[in-house]
Formats: sequence, structure tokens, C-alpha cells
Amino acid sequence: MKLRRGLFFATVVALAVAGTAWWTSGSSPRTAAVERRDLVLGVGVTGVLRSEDPLALGPPQVREIWNYKISFLAPEGSTVEAGQPVLGFDTTELQTRLLEARAEVESAAQTFEQRRQDLEIARRRERLTLAEAEAKSRRLALQVDVPAEIEAANELRRARLDYERVKAEIASRRHLLELLDRGAKAELQSLAEARDHAVERLRRTEAQIAAMTVAAPRAGTVVYVSDWQGQKKKVGDSCWRMEKVVELPDLGRMLGEAEAPEAESGRLAVGQPVSLRLDAFPDRSLSGVVRKVERTIQRRSPEDPRKVARFAVELDDGGDGVLRPGMRFTGEVEIGRLSAALAVPLEAVVPTAAGPQVEVEGWLHRRRVSPRLGRANGRWVEVLSGLEEGQRVILP
Repeated sequence: MKLRRGLFFATVVALAVAGTAWWTSGSSPRTAAVERRDLVLGVGVTGVLRSEDPLALGPPQVREIWNYKISFLAPEGSTVEAGQPVLGFDTTELQTRLLEARAEVESAAQTFEQRRQDLEIARRRERLTLAEAEAKSRRLALQVDVPAEIEAANELRRARLDYERVKAEIASRRHLLELLDRGAKAELQSLAEARDHAVERLRRTEAQIAAMTVAAPRAGTVVYVSDWQGQKKKVGDSCWRMEKVVELPDLGRMLGEAEAPEAESGRLAVGQPVSLRLDAFPDRSLSGVVRKVERTIQRRSPEDPRKVARFAVELDDGGDGVLRPGMRFTGEVEIGRLSAALAVPLEAVVPTAAGPQVEVEGWLHRRRVSPRLGRANGRWVEVLSGLEEGQRVILP
């Protein structure tokens, strides 16, 4: 009897040792402990960095030109000084206008000078005619100023008629000369205005051609602006007059333009802490707070119909010079915190038809339990009941 009992216990010990050896072999699963921790509740967000002062540049506002063709672009990422060209547009149409304006100025100047000379000749001719009439009037005045007993009556009558006729001619000539002077003045003024208008058009066209080369208003780094499709302009592309092509952002004042799913919009509020991680620098994290939440829910993009809530993130360190506009990020907005909450890794929870289940590690075998779970933050989930602190759960 004692021998049988000894063999039974030896078999149990051997099985336990074998099971332990198998459990600790290379096929042993990953596990994690059920533990108490501060559970940060958050909303997952994505977005892109922007400068608070981007200083966007585009085409000059040239009259009667709505579409522009890009002829020059400073390399993206290059550093430029104030006054250095960063953007240029084709001037073919304006060069045609310039030739027309120069021809118009020359024609207007020639017309003005020719008419001025013609009118001056006409005025001189009219003055000469007036002077001749006045001289004739003076001679006739001497003739009619003779006593009647000296001059024959018929001759005196004829002289007086001639005198009156000449006086009327003089009055007419003077009136005509006055009209000629006024007409000449008005005509020359009109021609001068046409000439000055042509000169102004020429100067304006020259200024417009100069404006087609856009210089940097300040020193900075050149960043190409992406359109609603995420495309950036290149030399040879067209753009309309209100479109922005490049930016010279203030890299010392960066912020995040973030978006969250529509379902989470009611949980966002100004002042909530935000943690971000850049796609370009995955090992670097940024922190900040929600500065402003947009009031309207918007379509994510023309191609993506999902609705999102957009908001601005004020970064704690947005001016280190390394951050660049357009850098994408993912992150989380902290909307609450549970202190010393009993929690289990979210990846250990298996959804089933009977509800969430967790596989718990035992001494000889595993077993599945159905804990009652609370709030989660994407990595950990609160345990309300069904698990105890220190238990180890199987991870997939």
C-alpha cells in the first residue's frame, strides 16, 4: 500500500515538473500583470504642424489677369534673405501690353505736338488777319473823320460804310480768335490727358512686370503650400490670382492643426493636455494644450467623407527651430484621469459573443474569466471586477 502511494506521488511530481518544463520552454506565451496605475483617458487625434505666422505668398494683383503661370520657384527648404526672389510668374502677356503702351505713348505725344503746332499756326494766322483789319479800320477812321464840306458826300458815305463793315469784321475776328483760343486750350488739354494716361499705363505695366517677381518680405525658410488635394505647385503650373504658392513661416511659433472623430467631438475642450508624436521623429514626443475647438463638424477631405472635429493645439515647445510646417503627427488628448485604477492591458481582452474575456495564467493551466470592465484609453482598460491585482494575463 505504501509502495502504491509512493508511486502515485512520484507520478504527480513528474507530471508537474514536465508541465513546468513545457510552460517555461520557448513556446511560453507573453504575459502581463493586472496592476493599479493612473489611467489616463484620452481621445486619439491626428494632424499636421502649422506656423502661427506663415506669411503666405502668391501672385501679384495685376488688373485683368486672373490666371498666372509660374516661371520661377525658390527651392523648397532653402533659406532666403529679405528682398531675395522666391517666386516668379510668366510676363508674356504683360510684355505685349508694354509694347502697346509704349506705342500709345509715342502716338499720343506726336498727336499732341502736331495739334499744338497746327493750332498755333491757326491762331497766328487769325491774329494777322485781325491786325490787318484793325489797320484798315484805322485808315478808314481817318477818312470818315474829315469835315463834310471838305469831302464829297458820296465818298464820305462809302467810307463810313466801309468803316462800319471793318469794325464788324474786327469784332467777328476777335470773337473767332477767342473761340479758337478756348477750343485750342480744351483740345490740347484733352490730348495732354490722353498722353498722360498713356504714360501712366506704361509706368503701371512696367511696375506690374516688376511685381511678377515676388521677393521675400523677410528672411525665412521656403515652404511650398499644398492645395486641397495635397499637391504642391511647380514651375510651369498655373494658379489663380488669390491662390497661395509658398510660405515663409515663422519657425519659432508653431502649432498643431489636429482632428478627432466626430463621435469624440463632445469630449474636447479648451485647455485639455495633449501629447503628440511626429511621424518624422517617432522617438520625439511633444506636449501642449487644446487652444481652440472649431464649432462645426467638417468632412475630413474631399475624398474622405468621414466627419471630424478640428481643433488647434498650442505646443509647449513650438519654437525650437527643428519643427517644420507640414509635419504630420498622431497623438492623444487627455480628457480624464483615473487615479490608482485596477487595470489590465487592452490587448489581453478578447471580445466574444458572451462579452469580453481574459485568459488568466494558472499554476498548471490557463483559464478564461469574464471580468467587468470600465473605461479604456487605447492601451489599458479599467477592471471593475473579476480580476485581482497581481494576476497575470495572457497577451496574444
